[in-house]
Amino acid sequence: MTTYFTESHPWTALLGLLLLFLMYTRLPDRVSKSVRYLITGAGFAGAILLMWSLRYPKGGYSHYFTTSRNDIIIMVLANMAVFGTLIWIATRKNQLARLSILPLYLALRLSATQPGWVKIVWKYTPTFGDDTPLAFLFNWDWLKYLFIVIPGTIAGDQILKWMKAEKPDATGDAPKPKGKRSGKWILLIFLCFGLIATLLTGLEGRHLWQTTLVGLGMSGLIYWLTLTKKKSDAEPGAMTSDSETPTKEALHDFAKWAGYWLLLGLLFEPFEGGIKKDHSTISYYFVTSAVALYALSAFIVLHQLFKMERMTRLLTAVGQNPMIGYCAMGNLIQPILALTTLDVVFARWTPAPWAGVFIALCETIAMALFVGFCTRIKLFWRA
Repeated sequence: MTTYFTESHPWTALLGLLLLFLMYTRLPDRVSKSVRYLITGAGFAGAILLMWSLRYPKGGYSHYFTTSRNDIIIMVLANMAVFGTLIWIATRKNQLARLSILPLYLALRLSATQPGWVKIVWKYTPTFGDDTPLAFLFNWDWLKYLFIVIPGTIAGDQILKWMKAEKPDATGDAPKPKGKRSGKWILLIFLCFGLIATLLTGLEGRHLWQTTLVGLGMSGLIYWLTLTKKKSDAEPGAMTSDSETPTKEALHDFAKWAGYWLLLGLLFEPFEGGIKKDHSTISYYFVTSAVALYALSAFIVLHQLFKMERMTRLLTAVGQNPMIGYCAMGNLIQPILALTTLDVVFARWTPAPWAGVFIALCETIAMALFVGFCTRIKLFWRA
């Protein structure tokens, strides 16, 4: 649902959420195929009927449903799902071939700024039927997010390898790190989160060379901390159980790739006027890829090595249900606030910056709790 229906017609937004559940919920195997098709078909039919009957206020767009009015984030995500999947299928056994797509696309992107056949291809918009443009389905510029998706697929390959290699011991629990080993992993957690804070504040404040030196130094230290020993070389009493060695190897792989993406992103920082999200820059894609890997590493240490499942349980549940998380805010939390008029009360507080931060935090926690509940009862959407 668009912002207009979330704020002005909350019941319509809630109906949209219900239809999305019918359309995309992965039903258990015990439900027959005929019932699954019936439920999914009812959801799609209801969505089509709803979009057909919607009437928007007159303005710059059509009063009725039109392809010109769409959620750009959803369109980009759909394109990344399609092209990212095709690229992974074609290169799933060859990461070098997958990486080679990035410089090829970068060459297209840079050459499209100059006269020539590349610019003609870049600007070409296919049409359908009565010359209806299909630009709402595909845009060459949207493929820039492959700079995030392809690093993500490489991380996904590493996670899959780690999950296959990890074998819990007979008790089902690996021993927690102790003594110096414990201090090493605590330092790793602080370095990962500290590096994220350093990049955020340093790049936002435009302390570029200082942030680059400190950031790369911290990245190198993280890489050093994740270096692993072979079992035969390990000290007596060191953490070398079958269930932990794959975890440490995965952390080392994450540190290696995160350091590379960070270096690449910082080298691209001066390009395109400096790092920023809107309009997003090449530096933004690689730096955020590195940041994601460092955050993932810190949470893996908390969850796998220090056994702090309670601390990460809600985040894990939300990550397992990303599409519900994306839609829950606009189609559940905000409509409920509108129906209860709490949005009006909150609007009076938001002029104060910290009050606005507190309200946003409360809304985010409410959304996470809803998604966590859906995950706990095994209600997943097909992504």
